[in-house]
Amino acid sequence: MTNSKAAIAIITKAETGAILVLTLRIKQAECALADGRLDEAFEIAKTDDVREHRRGQKLIGKLSRALAKRGWDNLAADRLHQALTDCNKADKLGGNLPKIAELRTAICKAVEEKQHKHQKQSLRLAKARERIENGWLSAGERILVDCTGGSKQAEMLLETVAEKRLEIDALVAKAEQALKREDLEGAIDILRKSEATLGQNSRLSDMKARTRSLAKKCIIEYLSSGRIDQADHLLRRIGPSGAESIEIRELTLVVSQCRQAAEHVAAGRPRQAAKLLRKVKNCLPAVQWLDKAIEHVEQAGGALDALCEGPLGLSFQDSSDAEEPRVGPQAEDTTSSGAERTRDKSGLSPAVPQKHRDVLVPSAFVLQVDGVGSFLVACNECVTVGPISSSARPTVGLMADPSLGVVSIERADDDYFIRSPEPILVNDQQVTEKLLYEGDRIVLTPMCHMKFHLPNAASTTATLALSSGRLLRPDIRQVILMDRDILIGPDFSNHIRADSSRESVTLFKRNGHLHCKTQQKVMVKGQPLDTRGALPMSVPIRIGEISLVMTKLTD
Repeated sequence: MTNSKAAIAIITKAETGAILVLTLRIKQAECALADGRLDEAFEIAKTDDVREHRRGQKLIGKLSRALAKRGWDNLAADRLHQALTDCNKADKLGGNLPKIAELRTAICKAVEEKQHKHQKQSLRLAKARERIENGWLSAGERILVDCTGGSKQAEMLLETVAEKRLEIDALVAKAEQALKREDLEGAIDILRKSEATLGQNSRLSDMKARTRSLAKKCIIEYLSSGRIDQADHLLRRIGPSGAESIEIRELTLVVSQCRQAAEHVAAGRPRQAAKLLRKVKNCLPAVQWLDKAIEHVEQAGGALDALCEGPLGLSFQDSSDAEEPRVGPQAEDTTSSGAERTRDKSGLSPAVPQKHRDVLVPSAFVLQVDGVGSFLVACNECVTVGPISSSARPTVGLMADPSLGVVSIERADDDYFIRSPEPILVNDQQVTEKLLYEGDRIVLTPMCHMKFHLPNAASTTATLALSSGRLLRPDIRQVILMDRDILIGPDFSNHIRADSSRESVTLFKRNGHLHCKTQQKVMVKGQPLDTRGALPMSVPIRIGEISLVMTKLTD
């Protein structure tokens, strides 16, 4: 009996001690709440023993309301994380009361608005960055005005604008100094570099216009003095930026027509040369040497007509529609032997001499399209590009430093890969091997740039357009990496754009020979070509409005 009383006394004493401790904790929480230490009060009040105590329940009610009020204050100050934390604590203590639910709804709405504002600001920053990278500094700066509210990215972009303005000032000053000392090529180099790094800019555009104006004057002076080579060199130095000027484009066409006229003269086609020179004369009426040149080629054409009407004319093909006979070193390729001029049993001349039908397509040849230009066609799956003087003779020989390595462009499973023994730049990134995509910019040396194109998605034939640098033949500015076909037509989806053609013409390989697919009449040396016949080499061919000739590439 005595032991039971002692045990009861001990238990009573322990309960009394626990109640005193709980009362002290509640008192501590009440003091923390009164002093505004809500987080400390929350840590005490969240325990189950405090919740079960009557005094603790009153504490929880007051604390829940205080946390909700602080949550609203944090929300008003845009401290969303702290506001959400207070809301969660109030919810844990007092439950999902209407005031707490209202606070949570307001916080969620503020979070959504902030995310939307952040996305909108990110888009504006991206748009401003794009404008700045393209050289439109003022436009980018105007966009950034609304984004400067504490945005470090906006501040960094504004610093970039200031740096680019300083760089533009320096480049414009250098270009002006170059123009003052009549260093036109130096000014062109400066502006081309600025175009690559700074994009468009009104001050740079004004300087480019001044440079193009001076370049136009120099080119006309070169052409007036008969220095077509110097005019061509200066046009190449101007590069693609010259295409912005109608006058420069016209002068580029004039130089191209002069070169084509020279090729016609060398090939023994003076009448065609005269036609081109008359076009040049219309563009440059003050150039005096053109009058004598036109007079001389017309005399040559008349002399050739006289020869054709004499006994030697019997050796030419008898056709009123025949192309102008060629004389000189290439005459044996375009005239027919006595055996080939014999008539068949029907009394008609054969459409194509037999010797031309058996010519296989070479691995590389030059395709010249009248009024369009000359193209180097490479038919192998692997094409090498390098200096013409390299010990490993490349397919595409460049007039470049012999120390430049030979790179290869290989077609595999309808894809093109470029490989180089030394790092080269593709889209401003150093690589030794890369899969090529439409529009990739390839830089072999600072003076040798080219661009890779896949004009037609249905064709795996690609093209390489030289923007700077030159081949052994300066009239060739584009290389065609032929797979199965070559498309010639009036729109950009063709490998060779010929505005004079009414529809696209397809040249394709079959059994080692080159054939033509078209709805138009195909004429070879003035005679119709059989629809199953192969296109001959070194012979004038006319397909509708297109005139072309293919010659084997020689060293």
